[in-house]
Amino acid sequence: MKWLGTVDALPEDWEQITSSAVEELSVQSVAELYPAMTVQRSVSGCKYKFRRYAAEDEAAEKSRIYTALSDSLPRTPLCGAEGCLLCFEYIEAAETGFASVHFQSLGAWLGNLAVETLDWESPGSCDAAYQFWLNDLEMGHFFSPAIIRLAKARYLKLRPARLLTSVNYWDAMPLNFGWKDGTLWLLDEKHLRPGILGVGLVKPRLFLPSQAYDLVVQGFGQPHLMSFIQEYEDFLEYYYRTYALWFYLRGMRIKATSFDKNPRLRRFRTAFIAALDVSEDGKRREQRYFTLHYPIQNARYFWMRIRRWWRRTVRAGTSKMVSPKSDD
Repeated sequence: MKWLGTVDALPEDWEQITSSAVEELSVQSVAELYPAMTVQRSVSGCKYKFRRYAAEDEAAEKSRIYTALSDSLPRTPLCGAEGCLLCFEYIEAAETGFASVHFQSLGAWLGNLAVETLDWESPGSCDAAYQFWLNDLEMGHFFSPAIIRLAKARYLKLRPARLLTSVNYWDAMPLNFGWKDGTLWLLDEKHLRPGILGVGLVKPRLFLPSQAYDLVVQGFGQPHLMSFIQEYEDFLEYYYRTYALWFYLRGMRIKATSFDKNPRLRRFRTAFIAALDVSEDGKRREQRYFTLHYPIQNARYFWMRIRRWWRRTVRAGTSKMVSPKSDD
């Protein structure tokens, strides 16, 4: 893997920790937005986070974002890249602190991110992403075809005639940031991705205390962009909730967990259906559909866990066996 940091910062055991990371990541499952991860420590004590993405173009897009925003991103620099693999400097949340006084700094970073990446991709890409999420939810039998049709109709109804796009941080909550040495640290880079301008403010608005969110908005500034965000809050929330459902469902597939063990996903599903103004009869039909299909999905995830155990133990153990030397 090519080292992208400064020459002075290159770990003397870089090749060793890279090969160790590749070996560990080779037996981990990976999917879009859920890259496999491992943390390696160099002999100097520095820690590095390696991620393996589902495809090289996904890793290249993430690398392109980091390269373009290297001067404005919070601390967590990209250290290495090769194919589907990226390496970042790693810092644990316990080593940082995040207090209420830092919400304004978080908002300022989100505002600068929006300005520097405005019109990062075409509005059609956002529309295509939304259709992909819905199609994936339908194929996973998370919603019936009737609900999917209503969801597509609501998206077209709420969608503004002119969409603004940017790179967003889709989970801008204190858990993913730290404050150390007067600097904002980004602890989890996988939520940094393109989308509709302002979608990164939806989760803080929904889940942060109102005073904390007001500080984020105050720090965000950019009144010409904030006017778009505030005018289309309902659309952005609907767009984000669809993404969140898809994101959690993808996570269940990777982690092979059942619906019963993810109450947040069930709450998101209920809120999503409520936003579509479904009749009481329609809600009952949807519940019957879900009750019929989710045990089947749970059974699939059970077999996924069995296959994963086989891959990580039996297959991985076999690959490490040393073949006997020949008599040549």
